[in-house]
Amino acid sequence: MERKKHLIFIVGYYYPNYSANGVCVKKVIDVLKATYTITIICIKTQKGIQDIEDYDSIRIVRIETGEQRVRNYVNSILEKSKSKVKKALVIPLLHAVQVRRYFNAIISKENVIEAFVKGYIKALQEIEEVIDLIIPVCFPFESIVAALEYKRLYNSTVKIAPYLLDKFSASEGLHRTAWNKRVKLHRHLMLEKEMLEKSYSVLATDDWEEHLKYYFGNYIEKIKFVGIPALCQMQKTSLIQYEDRKIHFVYTGALDYRIRPAEYALNLLSSCMTEKPEYILSIYGWGNCDNIIDRFIENKPNQIINHGRVSVETAHNALTNADILLSIGNTDITQKPSKIYEYMACGKPIIHLYHDENDPTINILKKYGRACFLDQDELKAELNKIEIISFVEKYKAMPVITFSEVRDKFLEATPEYTVQILKGLIE
Repeated sequence: MERKKHLIFIVGYYYPNYSANGVCVKKVIDVLKATYTITIICIKTQKGIQDIEDYDSIRIVRIETGEQRVRNYVNSILEKSKSKVKKALVIPLLHAVQVRRYFNAIISKENVIEAFVKGYIKALQEIEEVIDLIIPVCFPFESIVAALEYKRLYNSTVKIAPYLLDKFSASEGLHRTAWNKRVKLHRHLMLEKEMLEKSYSVLATDDWEEHLKYYFGNYIEKIKFVGIPALCQMQKTSLIQYEDRKIHFVYTGALDYRIRPAEYALNLLSSCMTEKPEYILSIYGWGNCDNIIDRFIENKPNQIINHGRVSVETAHNALTNADILLSIGNTDITQKPSKIYEYMACGKPIIHLYHDENDPTINILKKYGRACFLDQDELKAELNKIEIISFVEKYKAMPVITFSEVRDKFLEATPEYTVQILKGLIE
């Protein structure tokens, strides 16, 4: 019997606490795993979870740096301990780690964390099976640095095909400040050039296209541009059941006061709720906006519900059972959020709040057809409230758009599209 070819994906967060990129990778793997042997190398995100685990027909290998160990310890206390004193004692430890990470991002010559690079390399070294292709996923860029270093030191014949989802040298969030981004641009461009020189091939989302063509036009034949592979059919189940005769808004994903702030959306929906008591907002997410969310919950305790971080399956069930999906746009509009494709896959009406009229999500949703776009401008708050109420009345009882209709419009955003390109590199 012929040996199945062995693919290694190196990612940031995967099961059970997926990052947005981890969710995208999972969708690609769900198509690949019937044909290939798959190993995932990822960062450990929970205290006590196994270092190596066979799950869902793939092998997951988890690494943990000293800093990540501290984060996992603190998070376990915050989630499981009933002692307020104990929680209060560990929070400064988490803040210390966060401050250390921030200053390292500022003072280091490049925004690559060596401990993660070493952890990924060690995990690659310990894999005994033949490796046919390594697919390091950016973000984090450490996955690419580690794969190339492993090839140089230990396995010169292995193919490496980086998969570029989030940006690196052009990233806003990675650098913390605009001046830090400018200072390190040349060094980070050199790392990207090295990636292009030493990789067998590179897959990149179209968010990268302008950047790569501008700085690395000589390598463009080596790059294959793909969509964000997030568009998959979701099955509606009874895992989550919302109350009848209510209008249920659902938000899923991260909330960050710098990148994706929540206050405007909460203030706007609260205003609508005063006029429409049947409106309910359920938030399934994580980030640093909990204090803001709690403040609005105090005023609307029966209409705003924060479920916190949940499993991917729970989030998807919430989306499929909602009446209206709420999208909060990023302050950094240089990248399209993968979540918007998950929203569209449900065929539900979508309200998108944007910061900039050039937000690429607007054009995506215009193509989708059943969406409302609202500028997060305080002067437009009253008009936005009227627009939301009118939008809900128009679409609340309308049948969902079928997945086949959505897929036909956004074929390049399906995991099958990316898989076909990957198979061309493997075979």
